[in-house]
Amino acid sequence: MVDGEYVFKPAEIGLAHVDCFRRYLRALAEDDIKTLVVDNTNIQAWEIAPYYMAAAVFGVNNITVFEIHAPLELCFARNIHYVPYGVIRKMHSTFATRLLPNHWKVQHAHAHPE
Repeated sequence: MVDGEYVFKPAEIGLAHVDCFRRYLRALAEDDIKTLVVDNTNIQAWEIAPYYMAAAVFGVNNITVFEIHAPLELCFARNIHYVPYGVIRKMHSTFATRLLPNHWKVQHAHAHPE
């Protein structure tokens, strides 16, 4: 955020992911957290795994991965980071074909145009 405005800086994406995970860990350490949502790309299982494992380490009993399925065009239309269409297409394809561990609780939802 710069002066209250969201500003995406592609060169700092790695720092953004570290900051997201750091804030997640802080939230897990809070005793009164009932629900915690990680809003990140998490295209592949290895991207989700640290979040899943950290929740387990903190004793969270009901860990659920929510998969939001949406058509490619809707994903591109909701893109606020100016990611090129070809990159979104590749991410969409990777997401559609990924496999998550069988022991993870996964719920599926379908996004709808607003």
